[in-house]
Amino acid sequence: DTVSTLRKAAFSAGHEAHLLTGFLRFSEQNGTLAAIITPKNRVLPLILEHFSSRFNAETFLIYDKTHHMALVHRPGQDAIIPMEHFSLEEPDETERLVVYTSHKEEVYQPIVEEFERRTGVWVQVVSGGTTELLERIAAEAEAPVADVMFGGGVESLLAYEDYFAPCDAPRAAMLESCRFEAHRFVAFSRLPLVIIYNPRLVSSPPAGFADLLESRLRGRIAFANPGVSGSSFTVLATLIQALGDEGALGRFADNVRGHELSGSGEVVSAVAAGEMRVGVTLYETAKKRMLAGEHIAVVWPKEGTSAVPDGAAIVAGCAHGENAQAFLSFILSEDVQRRVETVYARESVLTALGTGDSAPAFELCDYDIDWAAAHQREILKRWQALMEEDAP
Repeated sequence: DTVSTLRKAAFSAGHEAHLLTGFLRFSEQNGTLAAIITPKNRVLPLILEHFSSRFNAETFLIYDKTHHMALVHRPGQDAIIPMEHFSLEEPDETERLVVYTSHKEEVYQPIVEEFERRTGVWVQVVSGGTTELLERIAAEAEAPVADVMFGGGVESLLAYEDYFAPCDAPRAAMLESCRFEAHRFVAFSRLPLVIIYNPRLVSSPPAGFADLLESRLRGRIAFANPGVSGSSFTVLATLIQALGDEGALGRFADNVRGHELSGSGEVVSAVAAGEMRVGVTLYETAKKRMLAGEHIAVVWPKEGTSAVPDGAAIVAGCAHGENAQAFLSFILSEDVQRRVETVYARESVLTALGTGDSAPAFELCDYDIDWAAAHQREILKRWQALMEEDAP
């Protein structure tokens, strides 16, 4: 009926407007911020208040290409006007940067937007899993597409270091464990691993990595494909080193086989929904989801855990090396690193900021990053073979 149709239309417009408030990207056009959208609904009135408040002191224009309308904002003045045509100027080649990132959009987008705002550089982002992006960089080595790899554990970056260029970083201002002075990458944040479980379904949670090898958890562990997820590879490398037993890989595989998830983002969701009983994930991810009310709890492994930094690197032979270096310097600035702790629930790599209470006290296992990097391909190959075996 009419009421139902109106409700559906209102929901559709509201949902589309909500998505735009989170994902709309502006570019600098002669001192004005500008963006082009192609919405199904007439959303400009719905997003006006959000963007006018967010960019109150700026001059900006949002052009609705579908309905030939534009939202124009100047400090103290807003208007939605008819506009038949509007196009963005293509940035000069010297003002471009291509970033490959394995970070979630909620992490990389605010950083990229602020970098664009401060530098005037236009950033193209390509997102994906750490391993798949690094393999893509290797495949493109003769004609690099990316300028920066942003994300991925440093052991994963180390395994592909031949494809990176030397870079400058304020290493003296960084925690000693995060300096990597002899390497062609920089640390961005520290990421401890934790075991998670669903307290509604698990009365006796695993106390450490060794318990994840018990047969009672067969088919009940949320774990993502390490061939795609860098954090899943870190889990495997941590498991082997924390237990001091390479045979642990096979026993862990027995419990995962047939239930491997496609991406690390599914781990917490599977445990919270009760599809899986336990999982291993980054403390950052678990903390955010607990604060959001998800039904999960955290265990710090009794054997100790790893807190492998994720990092960034400049791609060797890239087209925009100067902009790439500027981006690395930006992500290591104090204001971005402060965001790492206060917004992302991670730990900063800067000495001045990395001593706060962003995570509870926890024990570290003896995690050898060089060993993990040297054995990465071997571990991933072995894991794939284990996944293809018949279930025990």
